[in-house]
Amino acid sequence: MPSWPPSSEALRAAFDAPNPYAIGVEDEVMLLSPDTFDLAERATEVLGLLDGDPRFKLELPTSQLEILTSPVPYVTEAAAALLLARQKLVDRAGGLVRFAAAGVHPTSPGVGTLNQVARYERTIRDYGPIAGRQLVCALQVHVSVGNADRALAIYNCARSYLPLVAALAANAPYYQGADTGLASVRPKISELLPRQGIPTAIESWQAHADIFRWGATTGAFADSRTWWWELRLHPGFGTVEFRVPDAQSTVTDAAAIAAVAQALVAWLGER
Repeated sequence: MPSWPPSSEALRAAFDAPNPYAIGVEDEVMLLSPDTFDLAERATEVLGLLDGDPRFKLELPTSQLEILTSPVPYVTEAAAALLLARQKLVDRAGGLVRFAAAGVHPTSPGVGTLNQVARYERTIRDYGPIAGRQLVCALQVHVSVGNADRALAIYNCARSYLPLVAALAANAPYYQGADTGLASVRPKISELLPRQGIPTAIESWQAHADIFRWGATTGAFADSRTWWWELRLHPGFGTVEFRVPDAQSTVTDAAAIAAVAQALVAWLGER
């Protein structure tokens, strides 16, 4: 990750580095009570059973964990890695909790407790009760490009395809025990926070660096991790990151959505 706020040169270097069209995913999963299937606020306990495995980390809600897969050339490899990680979660939990993946829990009250760790201190402080409503799970798909200027061009073009990806990946029609009438209610919950939805176009790497410098100078956002748009250029991984998909209930569905994102990036990159 470049130092904060990164210069345009540092951003370019980050996006010139990766292999083209490698793919990785971040998979957010819910923890459930094995008896009631309500959300179980036991993420720290479950993480402690995983022997420091870097594939797993805490998320903002205490009822959620995130799985990270390493970058690989093919979606089939990413899917195999995700399946193994989900299996390890189930095996190590040993019945302490069950796991599920969807955009939101269908019957939870909509407010939960949050992990009081350094990464989330400012989010909790700045957004208070709104942060407590972010019991949402996404499938975040990272695709490298290998060339900074091409990555920026792909980002700008891919913005117009986000509604289509959202429609394909919608997996949250029920919320607080009711049919919302939406294919996914998750975006409506997420937009309670700033920097949500379809992002603005970015005309150059200098313009992107200027945005980050403005955020750091004004205190508008703490670092690039709170640049929460549904599509972003991830300076830590040097990837185009699709954040619009809901978490997918099966690995097969997750692989299909990841394949769409990878194919879209490759198609735009070759145009």
